Amino acid sequence: MKPIDAYTEEEFVRAKEIYARTNDSFDRTLIFHVGTGAGMYSELGGMLEAMMWCYMNKVRFTLYADDANFSNENGWTEFFDEFCPMNHNPLNRFGNRRSNGRFSYIRRFKRIPFV
Repeated sequence: MKPIDAYTEEEFVRAKEIYARTNDSFDRTLIFHVGTGAGMYSELGGMLEAMMWCYMNKVRFTLYADDANFSNENGWTEFFDEFCPMNHNPLNRFGNRRSNGRFSYIRRFKRIPFV
C-alpha cells in the first residue's frame, strides 16, 4: 500500500467512489456522532474503528456532525470532504449523548424506583 500523498487525484477519487458504492450497498445503518468533545484524534480513531466494524458487518456507515465542537457552522465539511452519507436529524444531538463528566442533565428525569 502506498502513502496517501502518492495517489493521483484520479486514484483517490476512484477509491472514494468504490467505498461509497460498497457502503451504500448495505441495508442496516449506523449513525456515528462525531465532534462530541472527546478530543479530535480520539474521535477520529473511534470513527475509523466504527467504519471498520460497519464494513466487516455489512452495515452502512453514516455520519452526524452538525453540532461538532470543532466547527463553527458547517460540521464535518468545514474541515473534511464528505465520504459517506451525512445525517442531519437533530434528534441525534439529544438521543446520541455522551457524558462530559458532569451529570447535571440527569436531574430533569423522574426517578424510577428499582423493583
